[in-house]
Amino acid sequence: MIYDYLVMNKITEELKDKVENSSITKVIQSEKLTVILTVKREGKSFDILFSVEPQNPRIYITSEKFTDLSPPHNFSLTLKKHILNGKILSLYIPPAERILKIDIKNRNEIGDIKGRSLIVEIMGRHSNIILIDGEDKKILGCIKHITSKVNRYREIIPNKIYIAPPYGEKKNPMNINEDNFLTLLMASRISNLEDILVKTFSGTGLIWAKEIIIRSGLKPEDKPELLTVRELKNLYRTWETSWKSAKASKGAILYKQSAEKLSCWKTPLVYPVELTLLKSLSFERITEINKALEWGYKIQKKEEILNIKKSNLLKDIKNYRKKLLQMKRNLEENLKNSEKAAEYKKKGKILLASMNVEIGEEKTLELVDIFTEEEKKVKIEINPSLSISENAQKYFKKYKKAMKIKE
Repeated sequence: MIYDYLVMNKITEELKDKVENSSITKVIQSEKLTVILTVKREGKSFDILFSVEPQNPRIYITSEKFTDLSPPHNFSLTLKKHILNGKILSLYIPPAERILKIDIKNRNEIGDIKGRSLIVEIMGRHSNIILIDGEDKKILGCIKHITSKVNRYREIIPNKIYIAPPYGEKKNPMNINEDNFLTLLMASRISNLEDILVKTFSGTGLIWAKEIIIRSGLKPEDKPELLTVRELKNLYRTWETSWKSAKASKGAILYKQSAEKLSCWKTPLVYPVELTLLKSLSFERITEINKALEWGYKIQKKEEILNIKKSNLLKDIKNYRKKLLQMKRNLEENLKNSEKAAEYKKKGKILLASMNVEIGEEKTLELVDIFTEEEKKVKIEINPSLSISENAQKYFKKYKKAMKIKE
């Protein structure tokens, strides 16, 4: 699933409509990196899921029921202490960033009203959920502790002052004119359009950059210096109109199944706008992006469970096949040995008929074959640490075993 700025911004818009001025009635930490807040407003309740799992960081309203961790996690206890029964005042997401700030007011232990802010940073494996004091910005708790050993610039641990992630030098994609856009493209040292857009503008994920380029009639791998001024200006116009249409869009598109193999994305995939680059895929329009995401993650979870079962089954089949092949080799070896039954019996008898022969250190004896008229000599392998009789018995045992296999 893709959870870029466009997705998160639309999620936030729907959340603002549903949960601003609501009361937090329940806090659950269902997993180590997942928190669910139950909020209530005007008699309606909503469960908001916040997860910062490295592979699937996400926020959306969920209808799934969860239970608290047992024993409770420290972060869960911190949230219950500071924001349970509090009122959500506002939700805010910076332009083209995946950082959600939820401002909350609540009464402390002595009844004083205190401001709190729950900050959810969706940044891949660096994602985090942080609760801070609304006044002095001191961290009250965080779902992942980041010490100075990991990040000297931003320590995310209780009692430290919260520092927002550095936004870097990327440009706001919705606040740039044509001249600056073209200048940035031509001045970039990056070789292709796709990478330039992703690395130059904040909030521009790979799928959105590809989409805009394809909409303009160009290719993601095109080099700006090889394009005409007309083509570059057309790219800017497409850029501008695409961002405007995305901002105005409502609901979401849920791509369920692939009509062809895609090198970059797997279905299910949820996006706020219909994507030209995925025109060969079947899709469904959903009126609310929160619902679309929940359905998408449910489909993904089922597919993950199915893939795990499939992987385990293939592993079992592979191991069973390996076992069968070994059994086959053993049977073939036994069958080969069974064909030597007469030979084993004969060698045993020759050994018994040669009881007077002394055994030295040699592992092979050359004895007279008494069962032939010519009395030819035959070589018989033996164990020099055993007597002639004991070596004969070993051959008789091989003979009996070979005869059983024949039967």
